Amino acid sequence: TQGVTIRDKEHETLVSEELNFAMGFFSSDNSSSRYVGIWYDNIPGPEVIWVANRDKPINGTGGAITISNDGNLVVLDGAMNHVWSSNVSNINSNNKNSSASLHDDGNLVLTCEKKVVWQSFENPTDTYMPGMKVSVGGLSTSHVFTSWKSATDPSKGNYTMGVDPEGLPQIVVWEGEKRRWRSGYWDGRMFQGLSIAASYLYGFTLNGDGKGGRYFIYNPLNGTDKVRFQIGWDGYEREFRWNEDEKSWNEIQKGPFHECDVYNKCGSFAACDLLTLSPSSDLVPVCTCIRGFEPKHRDQWEKGNWSGGCTRMTPLKAQRINVTSGTGVSVGEDGFLDRKSMKLPDFALVVGTNDCDRECFSNDSCTAYANVNGLGCMVWHGDLVDIQHLESGGNTLHIRLAHSDLGKVKSPFCLCFHE
Repeated sequence: TQGVTIRDKEHETLVSEELNFAMGFFSSDNSSSRYVGIWYDNIPGPEVIWVANRDKPINGTGGAITISNDGNLVVLDGAMNHVWSSNVSNINSNNKNSSASLHDDGNLVLTCEKKVVWQSFENPTDTYMPGMKVSVGGLSTSHVFTSWKSATDPSKGNYTMGVDPEGLPQIVVWEGEKRRWRSGYWDGRMFQGLSIAASYLYGFTLNGDGKGGRYFIYNPLNGTDKVRFQIGWDGYEREFRWNEDEKSWNEIQKGPFHECDVYNKCGSFAACDLLTLSPSSDLVPVCTCIRGFEPKHRDQWEKGNWSGGCTRMTPLKAQRINVTSGTGVSVGEDGFLDRKSMKLPDFALVVGTNDCDRECFSNDSCTAYANVNGLGCMVWHGDLVDIQHLESGGNTLHIRLAHSDLGKVKSPFCLCFHE
């Protein structure tokens, strides 16, 4: 709609062409605070997917959404003060050249002289919608989605979600700057670290932007499905699908899904398992040190405080040689412990080799490796963090141990013990 103006009046909204989405004013829980948002027009709710003035609500009645004299899309309060703007510079000052339209995918688009100058899909709040492009790489594009402060307060909350800027592509939820959950690495088909089979595993693609960058985009396998992803005010990432028969949103995936999904639940060099202690009990997380490691703080560990993680029982060969140099003491070769069905540790590096065991073995600082379809040879240096044993799926992780902690040796590279 060119020169769009929507007043803060009941039922006055901008609606997409196929009546999929609407934009207008809303309030939550009988609050006097008013916001401009976008929601599904043909689904009971409203289920808001985007908010303009989330941190500057309009108190009381009055207000408008319009295009200002400088060509920007703006939200005005009852006194005609600006409370939000698309804030695009260098737009033609003649607002007749600007127009705004709400597309049927939920994207609000501002154009000037037929050129897109701003869109809500590039300025999201807490919800990821099919068709959105999320850049991969770069600190400035990592914390893309920010939760609401509460279930009824759309101002910025404590949690953010985006693509990991520090390594291989994976989805991360942060609480402040602290990681809360991660999906595991993208292997070209799915995110490797999820313990449940959900449609979340499929539908994403990682594409090039033609300028040397990459971005994730999601399209449902069934093109008619209504799907959305949200970082909740409670710190959980969720995938929802609309069930037309039940007239409700079904939660089909959540992260963290259980306590073992909480980031680095067990600390370094320890794996988290879900166990049923009795037929009537719920699944509970249990942390165990990887073979060759022991609790760093045993008194806390025995009380169920596993956050301190585990420490190596026997130094690796390189460290022991430095200690025993000149003593005539023989030091055995390091080897690798094989742990199957694992959510691989965070902060992996991919190296271009087909001989992954030799690559890790020849580097004294390499603490583990894995061969993963779609990713290749992955290696880790330093502590192994956020490890989980999965009920199904996952990958085999080869963890470097000192010779004396291996047990039976079976190959020159000591790939020798399966657990």
